[in-house]
Amino acid sequence: MPYVDSGAARIYYESEGAGPALVFAHGAGGNAASWWQQVPHFAGRFQVITFDHRGYARSASDPAQFSPVHFDADLIAILDDLDVAKAHVVCQSMGGWTGVRAAVNYPDRILSLTLANTPGAIYSDALRDQMRTLVPRPADADLTAMTLGAPFKQQNPAGQRCIGQSRRSTRHRCRCTS
Repeated sequence: MPYVDSGAARIYYESEGAGPALVFAHGAGGNAASWWQQVPHFAGRFQVITFDHRGYARSASDPAQFSPVHFDADLIAILDDLDVAKAHVVCQSMGGWTGVRAAVNYPDRILSLTLANTPGAIYSDALRDQMRTLVPRPADADLTAMTLGAPFKQQNPAGQRCIGQSRRSTRHRCRCTS
């Protein structure tokens, strides 16, 4: 299992396929396994890279260094470890903080940026407080039903199990700081 050191964090990543690099950055409720359906679809044409953000699943982080402000450097450390000069980056939810910061701080390394259901780098204390009112106790929420809808749970039991497993393996939630 490949890991790369990035500052005070040890970042887990996976790479499959060959071609232009395509990175998937997961949201706060996920990890590298969140992209289990996309990897086989794109691996025939791209080098597909998935990873666990620092502090999530198999990636470790010094608690003092657990912040989205480091996510872009973590992504660049992965690209460097794989000898990837440039990559397309697809971000879901919290992963947008990774992609936007990488595009701003390392524009020569990002070929394209796709943001899906993400606040990107737009963040404030007011936004955080508003997000907390939507799901006051995230640990109690049925994230599969909230994000994919009840029909997904009924029609895709394997997908439901995968999401449940990735949820249980997440060590802690993203704590956003400025």
